[in-house]
Amino acid sequence: MTFVSYHQTTSEGATPPTSRAAVANGEYASSSEVVREALRDWQLRRSLHQKELEELQRLWQEGANSGPGNLASIQAIKAEARRRFEQAE
Repeated sequence: MTFVSYHQTTSEGATPPTSRAAVANGEYASSSEVVREALRDWQLRRSLHQKELEELQRLWQEGANSGPGNLASIQAIKAEARRRFEQAE
């Protein structure tokens, strides 16, 4: 059994096959470049997710602050939604 050193970062043994393939077919110059781009993509997705979460929280709070609803039943809510949908067409 072979153990990879914690400090080993870009040797053949520590490089994932997809990273090696991306370098081999010329998409990237090195495995480090693959990792850097993957981290940038991850950070961007994380940032977008956080913004979406903040928007949902804002909308939720806006709804809570608007007070109680004026429709008494689920049937009334559905009827109002249908009316608005048809009006928008």
